[in-house]
Amino acid sequence: MHSVQMISLTSSMQMPARRNMLYLNDSDRDVRMFDRHPEVIKLFMKYNTAIASSAPVECLFSTVALVLSKQRNRLSDTLFETAVKSE
Repeated sequence: MHSVQMISLTSSMQMPARRNMLYLNDSDRDVRMFDRHPEVIKLFMKYNTAIASSAPVECLFSTVALVLSKQRNRLSDTLFETAVKSE
């Protein structure tokens, strides 16, 4: 039973693989070439990662600086974590 499923999966993967090879072998480098390769756009949209930003980390450091002060220098790990989460 498993071999039948693998055969159908393999054959269903052959057509997109051929189309992607056409994209890789396309000599046109103009952005309009993606009109001929919509599956590449779909892959890009699915797997493209967002550009990292340092803003959340800077905000966290600011919050920690407010929590860790001379008056709060003996907080336990649990209380520290609770204080940072509540800020």
